[in-house]
Amino acid sequence: MSDVAETTRPADQYDFWRRRMAGEVVPIHDGEPQAGFYRTRTKDGTWHPVAYWFGRDGALRCRVADRDVNEQTAAERWPHISKNPITHEVYKAVLAGEPWPDQHEGANRDRANSDGAPSDDSFDGLKDRIEDLARDAES
Repeated sequence: MSDVAETTRPADQYDFWRRRMAGEVVPIHDGEPQAGFYRTRTKDGTWHPVAYWFGRDGALRCRVADRDVNEQTAAERWPHISKNPITHEVYKAVLAGEPWPDQHEGANRDRANSDGAPSDDSFDGLKDRIEDLARDAES
């Protein structure tokens, strides 16, 4: 058993996540992952579902999309991942191939096919997404 799992596993391992989902501001501690369901964005802008949980042996487990992640990597990524909690239902749906419910496919469709698309965080990138959504709303 690792020090991370021994020191951070509460009696209800999903308490932190439930509180975050309820909108409560809960302190996030570097290197102390908490069980729950989250999402993370890769450098190419793709979102992936993430699950953290503690096994029966008390060891931390983490899965990003369909890939298991070792405990050290899971702890290192925790501060970033913890900021994006999602419901268990969304986690299961996205793993099953459903789109993220808060991402309109029209906003992503044209940009995904363009090699010269601006960065998602840039002014032009945001403007493109808004224009795509406006076109879809009109039709």
